[in-house]
Amino acid sequence: MVGGLVSTVAMLAGMTGISAVPGAAAEFGAQDRPCTAGDLQVHIGSDLPVGKERRAFVVRYEATSASTSCRLYGAPDDAVFYAPAGQTAPGISASAEPGMNPEPVVVDQGNPGESLIFEPQQGQRNPVGAVSFALPSTASDRYVKVPWPHAPVRGADVTVGQIASA
Repeated sequence: MVGGLVSTVAMLAGMTGISAVPGAAAEFGAQDRPCTAGDLQVHIGSDLPVGKERRAFVVRYEATSASTSCRLYGAPDDAVFYAPAGQTAPGISASAEPGMNPEPVVVDQGNPGESLIFEPQQGQRNPVGAVSFALPSTASDRYVKVPWPHAPVRGADVTVGQIASA
């Protein structure tokens, strides 16, 4: 009888999208809900070397609460850089990294996402105080403005990598 009860519970859980696996999303389709700006805390870490020709800043996306479970897909878009005094920083443009093959990333408590902003190792140093961009999401409320680390952006053209699990 116990075996039959366990099988019935497992079958019902599979039909409703509830998982018996610890840490899995308990809500059916939660991974299909696009993340909004309110779902996430976004931080940018200092730059680090990536090969001989580039450096990267790490953009980290963390859930704002234990009930947050949403999806990001692709790369951040529409980036605008701001000088330390708050005005738009002229001469810096950002585009998506070529050749991306994006996979959706579910962000929830304890499972952040990350993307990279790549810059050349050499080039003019542009002081930056913040950056705004559209999250890699289809949600209508997806624009964020994030403080920039205490480091200049090198060069005029940066590329943005796709979201990945951290």
